[in-house]
Amino acid sequence: TMTSFEPSLATYGFALFIFGFYNFIFFPWYYKNPSKINVPQTVSTIITLVVEIIIIFLPLIPPLDSLLSYQGSLSNPTALYTQIGILIGGAVAGAVLTFFSIKLASKHFEKVDI
Repeated sequence: TMTSFEPSLATYGFALFIFGFYNFIFFPWYYKNPSKINVPQTVSTIITLVVEIIIIFLPLIPPLDSLLSYQGSLSNPTALYTQIGILIGGAVAGAVLTFFSIKLASKHFEKVDI
């Protein structure tokens, strides 16, 4: 078993989800009070880091190691379809989270008088 997180299609799906997740936490919180940037940024980064660490350790779980690894996708069609599903799911989840973060942030921004 490899102990590294190899770049595969699933890696990109997880990355897109992480970007959307960070946007969903940070931007609405920041636009509640734009003069305080340190707390929303620090807390959002820490929460995202925890989720990222969980995602990084997923390939170390025995049933998932062959599905999420790049080597597994070359020899196993099920692994390739799983990775494509994670890529599409991560892209959709990232886009939806970013969309809702924009909506919430714009609501909060309208209430703030700059």
